[in-house]
Amino acid sequence: MKFLTVSRCTAGVALALALTACKGAEPLGGEQPKTEIFVLVDLSETWHDKENAEVERKNQNLLRTIGRGISLYADSAEPPLLIQYRVIGSASLNREPICRATYMPTLVGGGNKDPFRIRSRKKLEKYLSIDCPRVIIARPPEDRTEISAAIASVAEKPRGKKALRYMIIASDFLEETNAPEPLPVGALAGTKVLLLYRPVSPDREVGGQMTARIESWRQSLEQFGAVVTKVPDSGYEQSDLVSFLSPK
Repeated sequence: MKFLTVSRCTAGVALALALTACKGAEPLGGEQPKTEIFVLVDLSETWHDKENAEVERKNQNLLRTIGRGISLYADSAEPPLLIQYRVIGSASLNREPICRATYMPTLVGGGNKDPFRIRSRKKLEKYLSIDCPRVIIARPPEDRTEISAAIASVAEKPRGKKALRYMIIASDFLEETNAPEPLPVGALAGTKVLLLYRPVSPDREVGGQMTARIESWRQSLEQFGAVVTKVPDSGYEQSDLVSFLSPK
């Protein structure tokens, strides 16, 4: 396994339609998020196999589960809550989020010029469990799997003082990338990371291969200060995600 590298920008779309990136403005006109959730989704040909109807169904269900879990947790999170979905694929370091939202339920009234701000949990759930998954599933498979670079794009993002940061990674964890510069020690300090893993065909042929690969990722992430949980994505429930996100 190779480890780590960083991010860029594109243009945005209106909220209800699920976004393909945006200009990097601070949420809510400048207020720093108190809670940050980053979802890294593997769009490589092995995980995002659009020729396999069963795999596509699994991906849709998993993305819906993640979206519903985040929206259920949102009301107990300290606002503003920043949510970003980032692609694991080619040039992961230099890509803006494929979906993003800032949840701030306490704000009322008009004057909202930020298309990424959501006040209603019902709208947040629709965006995260329907609109955003639809955009992600519609994407073509990526040529490469740059997991380390996707992680680095989050690690190097400035973090508000005392902000809670979570990273959810849905992947088969087969890395395909040039060796990047390593992250500095402590780059993931205090970040809670969830590894939602799925075996691919070679893993079924070689016993223990997937277990060794996931354990290697866990150890690498913990060396940078992360608190890591690893679990297979099969049968994963939204209540499981709420438990992961809820501070102990």
